[in-house]
Amino acid sequence: MLLEGGANVTVSDRHGATALHLAVRSGAPAHLIIALIGRGGACALDKRDARGVTPLCAAVKSANVDVTDVLLDEGASYVRTLLCEVPLGKST
Repeated sequence: MLLEGGANVTVSDRHGATALHLAVRSGAPAHLIIALIGRGGACALDKRDARGVTPLCAAVKSANVDVTDVLLDEGASYVRTLLCEVPLGKST
C-alpha cells in the first residue's frame, strides 16, 4: 500500500535502517523485497545501518534463503556481508 502511494523507500530511520532493512528483518517475502528494490531500494542493497548490518546480512542471519538469493541476484555485495560477522554457513 505504501509502495503504491509512492513512499520513499530510500529514507533511513534514526538507526540507519532503510525500508529494505526493515522488510528483511521482519521476514517479508521475496516478492516484497523485489518490489522494494524496484521502487528505488536498490541503492540500499549494501547500505549499513547504525549497527553495521546490511540487508543481505540481516537475511543471512534470519536464514531466509529466498530473500538472500534475491538480494544476491540484485547485486548485493557478498564481501560487505562477510564483514558484518554473520555465520554464513547457518543460512543453508
